[in-house]
Amino acid sequence: MTDLPSSQDNDNATENGNTLPPGYRLQEYVITRMLGAGGFGVTYLGLDAHLDKPVAIKEYFPFANAVRIEQRTVAPRTSLRADLDEYEWGMRGFIDEARALGRFEHRNIVRVLRYLEANGTAYIIMEFADGRPLSELIRATGTLDAVRVRGLLLPLLDGLELVHQSGMLHRDIKPGNIILRQDGSPVLIDFGAARQAIGARSASISTVLTPGYAPIEQYSSHGDQGPWTDLYALAAVAYVALVGQPPHEATLRVRHDDTEPALKAAKDRSDTALLTAIDWALSPEERDRPQCIAEWREALSAGVNRVPKAKKPPSAPGRKEQRGEDQDTNHGDQGINIQLIVGGLAAVLIVAVAIFFYNAFSTPDTPGASIVAPPPAKPVPTSVVEVASRPEPAPSTSPAATPTPQPNANTAALDEQHYRIAQQVGVAEAYVLYLRLHADGRFRDEAIRLSREP
Repeated sequence: MTDLPSSQDNDNATENGNTLPPGYRLQEYVITRMLGAGGFGVTYLGLDAHLDKPVAIKEYFPFANAVRIEQRTVAPRTSLRADLDEYEWGMRGFIDEARALGRFEHRNIVRVLRYLEANGTAYIIMEFADGRPLSELIRATGTLDAVRVRGLLLPLLDGLELVHQSGMLHRDIKPGNIILRQDGSPVLIDFGAARQAIGARSASISTVLTPGYAPIEQYSSHGDQGPWTDLYALAAVAYVALVGQPPHEATLRVRHDDTEPALKAAKDRSDTALLTAIDWALSPEERDRPQCIAEWREALSAGVNRVPKAKKPPSAPGRKEQRGEDQDTNHGDQGINIQLIVGGLAAVLIVAVAIFFYNAFSTPDTPGASIVAPPPAKPVPTSVVEVASRPEPAPSTSPAATPTPQPNANTAALDEQHYRIAQQVGVAEAYVLYLRLHADGRFRDEAIRLSREP
C-alpha cells in the first residue's frame, strides 16, 4: 500500500485499464477495488473467498517498463532481452521481499500471508489493516499532541526493530504507510526495500523515495543506508505530526539546514525528551544520528540527548551514562593519585633543601668532615604538627665527648641556626651537611647520633 488515492500514480494506474477490474478472481481471492498505486505496483482490497475475510493484495507492476494486456496479463513493454531481464530481476526481488516479510509476526508490522505468481507477474497477499492512514488523520486535525505521537512511535519502533534484526530496512516510512486501526494502534505497511533496489538499477532513484521523509543517503544508489535511515524517516513522521509540515528535503538540508528544530517548531512542547530525540534522529548527516533503534528508544524514554559522533557500526550502540558506583571508584582513584603527587613533591622538596644547604654553606674555608657514606634517611614527618612537637635533643654531656673550643658569638649563632634547620627537616642528609659545615660545632655529637638513626 502507498499513500492513498488522489495521487498521479493512481490516475496513471486506472487509465487505459492498467488495473485489475473489480470482481476479478485470482485463485481464491476476489478483487474488490484499488487501494493505491506507486511506481512499481498496485495495491487492491480483496476478499479471501475461502475464509470470507478482507485481504490486501499487492501486484508487481513497474509502470515505467511494463504494460497490461487484456486487463489481466502484465508484460515488459518491449521484447528486448535487456527489458525482459530487467523485468524478471525486479519480480524476483519482489518475491524475495515477500518471503522475508512472511517471517515476521508482530502486531505493528503488516503480516504477509503468502505470495503467488499469475498473469505474468507476482502478488503478495497480506492481512488487511482496517483503519485509515496517519496522513489522513494529520490532514484532518492539523497536528497531534506529544502524548499521541509518543504512543505511536514506541510500538512502531518495537516492530521495526524486529525487521532490522533480520538485516532488512523499510526504506519508505511516511504517514501514508502507517495505518491506524480502529483501536488507534499503528501498523507499518508497504516496505520499499525491493522498490529501492529496482529503482537503483532501472530508473531514477527519485522515483522510489518520498521527499521530506527520505534522508540524504537514499538519494544515491551507493548511499550508506542502515537503521539510521529508517529512524530519520520515522522522526520526520513525528515531526510532521507535531509541527504540521515535514522537514525540508534532505538535499537542501545537507548544505544549508534552515529546518526549524522540533524543540522550537512543535505546537505541543510539553515533552522535551521526545522533541530532543526527534531533532537528533533528523540530523542531516547519517553519522550524527542514532545508529540503532535501542539507542533512539533510550533517548525517547529517558530524555538522553546524544551529541554527534563519528560513525560506527549499528551493532555497537555504546555510549552509556556512568553509573554512581563507577563515579565513586573514579573518586577513589583520584585520591590515590593526589597522595602519590604529594609524596613525590615532598621528596623533591627534601632533595632541594639538601642541595641548598650544600651550595649555601659549604665554602673553601670550611673543610668537609671525613664521614662515611650516610645511612638511610629517616622517615619524613607526616605532618607539620609532628615536626613542631618533636622534643628538641639536648647537647651531649657524655664524658667521652670531644671538647669543643668556645666559639665566638657569630659562629655560635650560625651553628645553632643550622642545627635548628637540620632538626626541622629531620633527614640524615641534612645532619651530614650540618656536620660538614660545623665539624667542631657544639651540636656535633648529637648530629652524628641523629644522622645514623635508621
